[in-house]
Amino acid sequence: MIKVADGAKDNWAYLSDIDLPAIGLGRWDATGKPVGAIRWIRKDPAAYLSYSTLSRLGANRYLVGWGVMQRLSEPDNEGMRVPWEFYVSEIDGDGRELTPPRQLESAGWGELDELVSLGQGRLGWAYIPAPALKAGATPPACNQPKLQLGVY
Repeated sequence: MIKVADGAKDNWAYLSDIDLPAIGLGRWDATGKPVGAIRWIRKDPAAYLSYSTLSRLGANRYLVGWGVMQRLSEPDNEGMRVPWEFYVSEIDGDGRELTPPRQLESAGWGELDELVSLGQGRLGWAYIPAPALKAGATPPACNQPKLQLGVY
């Protein structure tokens, strides 16, 4: 889960993809007590979604990102999954979509990476070039001689 302050001292937004192939937005108060139910903002019955990330762009404006996962092993095995595609969309603090999902080409992030504010509603991150699976479920090499900078 990723914590992002939304400006109020006791109001935090969290993103979760735990236990379900869906992404949810929840709120907790300053004592860690849930405030309301998790609002599921992204579901895809035909895909497993993970590698979720949430970053603040500005007042009541966030960038949510996710990966569409694919298995590396046999189809009936719930083995390791790796992102096949990466998407981003802007949402408000209630999880309402402000922009349609946009697929990133030759860009993505790692499972625990966080995007960093560059100011003026921009975000940046560094990761290996073309991190998504290739045709034939071939993952990119883990050891890369360089990183690329992604900017939104």
